[in-house]
Amino acid sequence: MMLQKWIATLLLAFAVGTISWLPSTSWAAGTTTDQQVMSGFSPEVQSQNTLAPQVFNSNADNTRRWVMFALAVPLLVLLLITGGLGISMGLYGKDLFLPHLIFAGLSITLAIAHAIVGIVWFRPHL
Repeated sequence: MMLQKWIATLLLAFAVGTISWLPSTSWAAGTTTDQQVMSGFSPEVQSQNTLAPQVFNSNADNTRRWVMFALAVPLLVLLLITGGLGISMGLYGKDLFLPHLIFAGLSITLAIAHAIVGIVWFRPHL
């Protein structure tokens, strides 16, 4: 019984491996090349795109990034504390529900603020 399962598994792996190496005609027809894909990232094409925000070249952008960083660091610290409290409650049975709840609330509040600031500053054309 066990030998049959192993044989079936090996045959399935062989079949999937063989099929994955076969060329696909639908993939080859009308595909873009690497050069065409990378040309979309050139400055000329990006300047023609009116929906792309042009926030990557200003001095205010550095300030925005530092503010986002200043929000992200305490957010990560709060998430690690919340996770540590949750693990100590779950694995070791400690009575830390109230601190866990407080840190979880602070974490979610800071995460929402971080998301709102990021959307407003870095995706202004939504």
